[in-house]
This record gives sequence, C-alpha cells and structure tokens, in this order.
Amino acid sequence: MMARFLELQLEHLAALGEQRIALQQRLATEQQRERQLAELLKNLGMTLDLRQGLVRDNYYQMQRNLERLLMQQKDKVVVAGQELAQMDATWRAQLGKVKGLELLQKQRAQAEQVRQNRQEQRILDEFNTVSYSRD
Repeated sequence: MMARFLELQLEHLAALGEQRIALQQRLATEQQRERQLAELLKNLGMTLDLRQGLVRDNYYQMQRNLERLLMQQKDKVVVAGQELAQMDATWRAQLGKVKGLELLQKQRAQAEQVRQNRQEQRILDEFNTVSYSRD
C-alpha cells in the first residue's frame, strides 16, 4: 500500500515538474517579448524626419502604442513570474512529501529486516538450546 501511494506521489511530482518547466518557458518567452518591445521602442524613429507634421504625429502615436504594449508586457512578465514562484513552492512541497515517504519506506524496510533477523536469531537460539539439551 505504501509503495502504491509513493508511486502516485512520484507521478504527481513528475506532472508538477512538467508544469513547472512549461511555466519557466512561458516566463522566458514573456521576458524575450518584453526585451524586443523595449528594443523596438528604443529604435523607433531613428531615421525619421520629425520636422514633417504627419510623420511626427504618426511617430508619437506609435511611441504611445509601444509604451502601452511594453507596460502590458511587463505586467505579463510579473504574472508569469508569480505563477512560476507559486508552482516552485508547490513542486518543492511535493518533493518534500516524496522524500519523506521514501525515508519512511526505507525505515520500515530496515525495521522489518531487524525484526526478521531477531526472529531468525531466536529460532537458532531455540534450536541450539534443544540440541544442547538432547546431548
């Protein structure tokens, strides 16, 4: 029964690990998008002649749009980071459960081995006592 429970906990740990990896990848993707937007905003209008009214108006409109997108992207990065931190905590808690169960299983196996050794020793002692008393 303990082995089956440990097996289920290991499966749950593996599933959490996969979710954790997916969240790490999502965070990396969101951070990459943020860097790309910041770079685009930084390089916006480098070669434009802002003396022309329509060009200048379009430039400022594009700049505002990119700033808004960059702020939204920063929010997405924060949310992805929080989700990853929460998943890390869940994963670590599950890892603690698994390690605890493995330790408990090992201790029970050792206790069973000690019990069997004592049983065997008792049987040998009884056998020796019986054979000694016959002699």
